Amino acid sequence: MIKLLVDANYQKGPEETICQLYQVEPDFFSLLQQEVIDLVAHERPSYPTNQGHNSNWSSPEGEIQQFSLLNRSGIFSDISSDHDRSIIGKKFFHGSRYPHLQQFISLFPHAVNFRINQLGAKSYFTQHQEDISFIHRLTQKPALRVRFHLPIATHPDAHMLMEGALYHFEPGTIYFFHNGCIHDGINWSETESRIHLIWDMLLTEETFHNMFEQKITNSILTPTTTTELSSTGYIGIDPNYKKTVRKVPYEEALGTTLCPVQ
Repeated sequence: MIKLLVDANYQKGPEETICQLYQVEPDFFSLLQQEVIDLVAHERPSYPTNQGHNSNWSSPEGEIQQFSLLNRSGIFSDISSDHDRSIIGKKFFHGSRYPHLQQFISLFPHAVNFRINQLGAKSYFTQHQEDISFIHRLTQKPALRVRFHLPIATHPDAHMLMEGALYHFEPGTIYFFHNGCIHDGINWSETESRIHLIWDMLLTEETFHNMFEQKITNSILTPTTTTELSSTGYIGIDPNYKKTVRKVPYEEALGTTLCPVQ
């Protein structure tokens, strides 16, 4: 599995790019969904379309808002530690106001960030790729950071693009999404927003066990009966997609192992 993730990050085949992992218990999801929608309506976000935002390099278009939930300040617009690959000192500061959101975040202790991403009507990120491989600060060995999505509010005109293929993510399902591949988030609706919870986790032994082996034991989550997800169409890869230079050579990344927290 680790080699498949590494191969996908370096555009080598075969690839492990998208899979569905858990269903959120419906009653809990309804409460979580309402809290997230309330948070989006009442709190102050950051805007990836603004110059200087750490997502602006991917050339987002339209009305896009981000709320950073797991950081060191408790400020929803604080993006300063979203991508530092560390869990140290980070927490969700607003559990008294959003208790179900806090409960959900607590299920993923090795998350290095947790965000709400809202794509407004006719909004999207242009095609880009990130780099999930890095040299771990403590081990000085190659390690991985992996991404997950939970759709909160969506509709048939909202899609995730992966390597040219389109996918539709359903509310209440947790998905693995390989952001080292060429990807995009697209909302083609003329009127409706799309809201996802998105988080990155260090690929520790616990993360591998809980996520890819679907071993979380909690009444809130039920493992999906199948992890495969079929595409809904194909639009191809933009030849001008935003590339990210890999800092770890592929041959070195093949030595990637499960890492400790940092």
